[in-house]
Amino acid sequence: MTIISLFHCSPAIIRDTPSLGDDLRAHGINTLEMQVYRSPANDPDYPTWEREWEKSAGAEIDWCVREGWDYVGRLDDAVRTVPEREAMCQWPGTVLHVAARTGDSKRCVGIEVCDEMAPQTGTYPVHQLAALWRHKKDCPPLAYPGWAPQQYERSWIAGYCSRQWDWWNRKSYASRLHAVKNALTDLPNDNRPVSLLWPIVAEWYSERDGIPGPTKGDVKWNKGMTPKGLYNLAMAAVKIVGKRQLRLRGYGYDYPGWVAQRATGRTDERGRLQTGAGPHVDRKRWRDILGVCREIAGLASR
Repeated sequence: MTIISLFHCSPAIIRDTPSLGDDLRAHGINTLEMQVYRSPANDPDYPTWEREWEKSAGAEIDWCVREGWDYVGRLDDAVRTVPEREAMCQWPGTVLHVAARTGDSKRCVGIEVCDEMAPQTGTYPVHQLAALWRHKKDCPPLAYPGWAPQQYERSWIAGYCSRQWDWWNRKSYASRLHAVKNALTDLPNDNRPVSLLWPIVAEWYSERDGIPGPTKGDVKWNKGMTPKGLYNLAMAAVKIVGKRQLRLRGYGYDYPGWVAQRATGRTDERGRLQTGAGPHVDRKRWRDILGVCREIAGLASR
């Protein structure tokens, strides 16, 4: 079975959008995504942390078990910032609790450690995190996404490989295919699954440079891909990874956070804020994306 998920498509999204869950399942999207760690940086004690975690991530995990959904867990709040990393190391029980609860659920297909950080020597507790995680038998596998994750993909640290591709300013299919090939180079010589963040966004955007549209500086711009282009990229990735299982994480579902950004942004920002995929954005494009997912899932099961 091919694991297909949509970044930002969480249990809360499914509950708040009538018939969405059935629609996803009918088109081969069989996995949700959610945060599974809450930083204890501002908690006075462990009981407070556990109580608040159970109200949020714990309740969502239990919902997935009841409703029969697999999920990808994201560990962003453990290691994104230096205070979060320090808090994680000072409160090892929080990691052990998350490892136990996700493992016991039997529904977590993998844990994506945060990619939004630039590790510095002595500040990224990969070894501490991996050692704590292994205390729980049969806990979900960890992976380390990002631009250059190879240094964290040793078998005792990572249970599978998670890759992103440099899609910024990629306007042609040829350039996007080149980026996918680059992202999937230097895979470890073993049979661990490979996860690929796969672009289904309507368009990218230019941020923090103060100038609308594609400009120099901090630019993320990418015209939305056609269904045929999305399918061909996925099939190219399947070919590259060979006999390994390929997991596709569609980036990304147009979740309420993006909707709010577009609604409240300045006039000169609104045309360049990120727009994801969803039935409320562009219904035709959404149906096309679902069709691509169904085709990919069908091909993989033959």
